[in-house]
Amino acid sequence: MQTLTALPGPSAFETRGKWERDLLRKVSGVPLIARTLVTATRNGASSLLVLLPPGYTEAELSRHLEAFRSKMAPLEVVPLEKPFDPNCAADWEAIRGRLEPFFLWLPWNCVSDKRRLSRLTQASQRTSRGARFDWPRGNGQERAEERAAPAPAVDEMPLVLEKASLYQRARAEKSGGPVLKNHIVQDKLEPIPLRSAPGIVVRTAEDVSRAEKDLVRWSGKDWDGVYSQFNRRLCRPVVRWLSKTPVTPNQVTLSGLLFVLLSGYAFAQGYHAAYALGGLLYFLSVQFDEIDGMLARVTFRDSPFGCWLEHFADSASYVVLYIGITIGLYRESGPFWLAVGGVLMTSMLLSILVVGYQRTLVAEADKPEQYLIRLYNNLEKESHSRVWRWAREAQFVMKKAVFAHHVLWFSVLGIIKVHYLISTLGAVLIWTLALYYNRLFRAQKKQAAMLLPSTGRALPANQMEGDS
Repeated sequence: MQTLTALPGPSAFETRGKWERDLLRKVSGVPLIARTLVTATRNGASSLLVLLPPGYTEAELSRHLEAFRSKMAPLEVVPLEKPFDPNCAADWEAIRGRLEPFFLWLPWNCVSDKRRLSRLTQASQRTSRGARFDWPRGNGQERAEERAAPAPAVDEMPLVLEKASLYQRARAEKSGGPVLKNHIVQDKLEPIPLRSAPGIVVRTAEDVSRAEKDLVRWSGKDWDGVYSQFNRRLCRPVVRWLSKTPVTPNQVTLSGLLFVLLSGYAFAQGYHAAYALGGLLYFLSVQFDEIDGMLARVTFRDSPFGCWLEHFADSASYVVLYIGITIGLYRESGPFWLAVGGVLMTSMLLSILVVGYQRTLVAEADKPEQYLIRLYNNLEKESHSRVWRWAREAQFVMKKAVFAHHVLWFSVLGIIKVHYLISTLGAVLIWTLALYYNRLFRAQKKQAAMLLPSTGRALPANQMEGDS
C-alpha cells in the first residue's frame, strides 16, 4: 500500500527554531523524517510519496535520508509551490494523479510502529474502505503521560484513505470546509480499537522522550509470553539509553557472551553458592539477548548477520552453561554426571545442527528473523497431530526468556540436578522433533519452488505459507 507524507513549510517552525532541526530531530538515534519513512516501509509500503514544500530541495532531502535509503521502499518526491494542506480541496486536486486507490496517510512527525500501522492496512483490505484508530481520550483510561500531553488532531494520526471517497469529500468541501477532518469525522472509516494512542506526535523535546518510551514499549514481538514481557520491562531503560549511543546490537550480543562465560565458570565450582551466582549471571546474560533485539528494532539496525550472530550466541551460551554445570556436578557428586553430560552435549550438538538446517528450510537466507513466526505458522497447520502437542509442551526448553528464569530459580533453590535432568530430556526432544518436522518443511519448500504455469516465475515462499 502506498504511503503519503507531507512535509510542512519552513514558516511552520519560526516560533520553534530552525526547520531542519525539527525535521531531523533524533528519536532513539534516528532522524524523525527517516523514522517515519522507514516505519512505513516496514509496515509493507509499496511506495513512498513525499510532498516537498518550497524552500527545500529534493537533493537536500536525499542527503538527509541517504543512510536509510536501503531500508526504504521506492521513494517519489513531489515538489510543491506551497506547503500541502490536507484540509484544502485544491491541494488534494493537485496530487490526484499520483495517488493509488488506497493509501496510508502518515504525518511526518507521528512516531508509531509497524505493528499498529499494520492493523490499519489489514482492516482496509478486509473491509475495502478507509480505516482509522479509535482509542480512549478524556475518559481516564489513558496512561499518565498521555493525559499530560496535548491531544493530537484527528489528521495528525495515521489513516488509511480510499481515494474515491476522499475526493468525493474534497468536491463537497470546495466551499472551504476542512477536507480531511470532515472526511474522518463524517465518513464511515473502519474504526480500529486501541487501548492507548497509536503514536506520539513530536513537537517538543518532551514529546521526543515520550516517543522513545513508546517505541521501546512496543519493541517486543507478537509471540512474547509472560516471561519475555517481564524481561523486556527490565530492559527498557537500558534500551532507551543505548539507542542514543554508538553501541550496536551486535556489540550487545557479544557482551552477553562474557556473562555466559562468567556464569559457566561459577557453575563449574561445584557448590550451592556458586550455583546461585551462576544462575544470576546467566539470567543477566539473557537480558543482553533481549536488549540486542529491542535495540535493533528501535534503531533500525537489525540485519541478517545480526540475526545469525544472535543464533550463534544462543547456541554457544547453552554449550558454555552446561559445560560449567557438568563440571560442577562432577566435582560435587561424581562421574555419573559426566555420563549424563555426554548425552546432553551430544543432544545439544544435534539440536544446533538440525535446527540450523531447519532455519534454511523455513526462512530465506536474507530474512532469518522470520524463522520463528514462520515456524509457528507452519506448526499451527499440524495442530491436530499428537507430536505437535508434544512439541508445544517441550517448547519452554527452547525459549531463552523462560529458560533463564528456570536456571536462576533451580540454582537458588539448590535443585540444579533436577533442572539438569529435565534439560537433558528437553535437548533430546528438541533435535528429534525438529528432525521430524523438517520433512514437512522440505515438502513445503519444494512446493514453493514450483513454477507458475502462466508466468514461469517461482511462487514466493510467504505466499505458499500464508505469511504477510
